[in-house]
Amino acid sequence: FVNAIRRTALVGIVLIIAGNALFYFIVRPVIRRSRARQKRIHELVENTRSVVIILKPTVGGDAFLVCDFNRAAERVFGKNRVDVMGELITDALPGIRATGLLDILRRVSRSGQPENIPAAVYTGEAASRDAVWLELYLYRLSSGELVIIAADVSNHHQAEEALRESEARWRSIIELHDQAIVIVDQQHDIRFVNNAAVTLFGKTSPNLIGVPFGYPMVQGEMAEIEILRPGKGIAYTEMRVIPMRWSGEEYFLLFLRDMSAYKRAEGDLRKLFQAIEQSPAAVVITDVDGRIEYVNPKFTESTGYTY
Repeated sequence: FVNAIRRTALVGIVLIIAGNALFYFIVRPVIRRSRARQKRIHELVENTRSVVIILKPTVGGDAFLVCDFNRAAERVFGKNRVDVMGELITDALPGIRATGLLDILRRVSRSGQPENIPAAVYTGEAASRDAVWLELYLYRLSSGELVIIAADVSNHHQAEEALRESEARWRSIIELHDQAIVIVDQQHDIRFVNNAAVTLFGKTSPNLIGVPFGYPMVQGEMAEIEILRPGKGIAYTEMRVIPMRWSGEEYFLLFLRDMSAYKRAEGDLRKLFQAIEQSPAAVVITDVDGRIEYVNPKFTESTGYTY
């Protein structure tokens, strides 16, 4: 009996030693690797530029407690992690109600389907700026916790808004310009005309936008084109073509100057000159000091004077 007890004790000791060895050589390294992996993930979350917030649903799943709040979240929302941990997300970030995010959190919590929100604006006393534009991605972990990953795209939206304002000012300046201005795309279709261009072409803006320009365009050179206007005859025009970038795409900016009045005056002068050349009366033209600048053939015939 004593020997049996001894054998049992010996087996127990062997099993304990084997268990310790198993833990030391197999389980402990696994635990160490798991802890190292968790540490790397934590450092990654902490140092990423994206906002990361982890939430735990309350009983019923209609409210959510803050479980984690990384540095980027502190920076964007102007909140200290210590102050928000364990708080309801609606108390930690009051402005979240206005974004509609709470309903989306409930939906993701129930369905388990991730959702992406291209742009949501957060405003409120918790924000470090007047308004924060966020691009959001929400998903549910196997533990039931919810993860919010958000990229701060405020600068991008502000740049877009500045571009829109700049474009509006630019348009207003062009609209009021007394010279005809046309913007043509790479396919030579008209995309914009100002009021002066509408007058020059003798057509309304809707009848010009989207139609082919219809005239050859040479960059860097002054070209002359003849615009046939409905019921108004021909407009003799000088055109200069300048490449430009508009709304992120390549276009052509056309400056058109109506030379019709000059052409008519030039034609009238040509006719007058021909009339003087063929006049039966002697004609002499002098400057203000009486110096002769021109004589017609009849004057030469009558006086023998040539100029």
